[in-house]
Amino acid sequence: MRKWGRPYFLKLKGRVKVSMLLLSSLPFLIVACNSEESRMREEIQGKWDVYSTEMNNIPNGLMQNGWFEFLENGDVSSNIFSDNQQRTYELEEGKLTIAGPDALEFSISKLQNDTLHLEGQLGHYFMRYYLVKKS
Repeated sequence: MRKWGRPYFLKLKGRVKVSMLLLSSLPFLIVACNSEESRMREEIQGKWDVYSTEMNNIPNGLMQNGWFEFLENGDVSSNIFSDNQQRTYELEEGKLTIAGPDALEFSISKLQNDTLHLEGQLGHYFMRYYLVKKS
């Protein structure tokens, strides 16, 4: 004896509802991402001192006196740049990219008030930078 399930048009109707729900929530997701990036752009502006670093998960004092200064116009200065020149930076999807001869790309693992944590590959090393914002 054959078991009868829901008619096909009812199954299709349910799928259409789910699809419409997903499509209608897409603009909210886009706005949420844009507002998060706007918040990050605002919060990253200013001068940041490096207070700790890790190389391959081992603490070291290589950049104890390091600093970064992020400007509103997308420029960044730092005493760690080999040529001491100002560069440009971009924030996108939780990543910080600093252009230049030795371009840098970091994931932002924390950006909150006066705390900034960056991590990423630098040559052969996995680096973590812990920064505090100067008042």
